[in-house]
Amino acid sequence: MMAAPRPRVYVALGGNIDPQRWLQYGLDRLREAGEVLAVSSVYETPPFGYLDQPNFLDVTIGMHTDLSPTAFKQLLYQIEGETGRVRANQKTKWGPLELDLDILLWGETAFTFGDKPWRVPNEGIAQYAAVAVPLAEIAPEAVYPLTGERIADIAARLGRDGFSLRPDVVVR
Repeated sequence: MMAAPRPRVYVALGGNIDPQRWLQYGLDRLREAGEVLAVSSVYETPPFGYLDQPNFLDVTIGMHTDLSPTAFKQLLYQIEGETGRVRANQKTKWGPLELDLDILLWGETAFTFGDKPWRVPNEGIAQYAAVAVPLAEIAPEAVYPLTGERIADIAARLGRDGFSLRPDVVVR
């Protein structure tokens, strides 16, 4: 009997405190949790919500993991903590941070999981170009399960105002 194919998981990595260092750290740690299949370019994004802080650097990866969504989310929190991030001490929800790791898509399904509960897909995909564009770079044909739209179409609709490609910053 063949094993069920593992879903492709997409994760956003972002930060604005020593971001190049912590993005690479996050990617290296995620490699320990599965097979990284794709890594987007790095994008620079101005802050929103709380504006008195440096710009963010963002990257999105696609990967396979054998972890459950709950175990994977717990790993993301652990990795964030290893960078020095303390969620309880953030100035605001949108405040400066070393590393933020968010599950964007888990296969092609929408679901909730865990005690919080967390939601997949991440709704930021349909709201923020800074989330949609890096995801569209590595998964243009992926589908946003809540609307059935292709990620490339969402990214095109949201445009690129306010953020830019950073070819001088490489995370691999």
